[in-house]
Amino acid sequence: MTKKKKIILIGATVALFLILLTGSYLFAKISNSLVPSKPELIPVTSDIFEKTEKQKRPVNVLLLGYGGEGHSGGNLSDVIILISIDKETKKVLITSIPRDLWINDFKINNAYATGGGPLIKSVVSTMIDMPVDYFASVDFGGFVEIIDIMGGIEVNVPVTFDDYFYPVKGLENDTCGFSGEEIAKFHEEFSGFELEKQFTCRYEHLHFDQGKNTMDGLTALKFVRSRHSDSYGGDFARSLRQFDVLAAIKNKLISLGVLTNANNIIDKLSESVKTDIDKQLIVELTALKFDPDQYSINTLNLSTDNVLSNSKGPGGQFILVPKAGNANFSQIRAQIKESLF
Repeated sequence: MTKKKKIILIGATVALFLILLTGSYLFAKISNSLVPSKPELIPVTSDIFEKTEKQKRPVNVLLLGYGGEGHSGGNLSDVIILISIDKETKKVLITSIPRDLWINDFKINNAYATGGGPLIKSVVSTMIDMPVDYFASVDFGGFVEIIDIMGGIEVNVPVTFDDYFYPVKGLENDTCGFSGEEIAKFHEEFSGFELEKQFTCRYEHLHFDQGKNTMDGLTALKFVRSRHSDSYGGDFARSLRQFDVLAAIKNKLISLGVLTNANNIIDKLSESVKTDIDKQLIVELTALKFDPDQYSINTLNLSTDNVLSNSKGPGGQFILVPKAGNANFSQIRAQIKESLF
């Protein structure tokens, strides 16, 4: 298994661990049970695997990240990742879904903001032609607090990079001292991000050195959200950075000190993570474990390099549509099937 694949698989493992750990703790609170001092990495229910094996499909879990209160478009999904686990073939597929994908006459990142978990699950199910079994979402504020409660994390940064255009919260509409006439001229000469770049006071400069970096919650958030680096920017690089941070969270969680004082972390998870994993699912946890060493990993980054094309939606907004045609997801489904089977 390559280093990149191992990092991504660890990230998927951690994400599912956080979901199930949260659900387990909530159920423990309800039933007045004790939280295990050393929780298993990923307990998986035999019931859900039996169900999906009969249907000859994988278990599909949708992971979402959104800005939350105080962020522009705070309920829009900034991160959309589908994890598909096939127990029979021992394969895991991690599909990164771009937030600008046009489906059901709106961008997919608006589905969760409009209809919550049920709508985003339905939309993604339509796209992949399979049910999405569970979802879990966390806002950026909760993400920051969880890492700070841990005392920070150590992240292995793969390459040195700079981002000179990371947005500063609260300065999204700052005029940066320009007059109305100057701003009007900017609007005549520029559009899109080129227009935004004229207002340099709205951004801060991020710099990360290659190697191990100790990060608090806010720094980790900036690391995973950074988009505009010339050397390590774009959605694919950002997806890899998200998994780098998840791997760092996993390492901190399984350290003896954190496990001994896990309640504060899990309390914060229970407040911040929204999921439809129910009490019955937790009750049915069995000895079956998800062991990363037994599974192969494939990744699928839906992009213009494979199945999508750039386009324009209503009002000229930037969108991505399937190369096979608007609302034709046949190529996406074929790639998922090929990657899993």
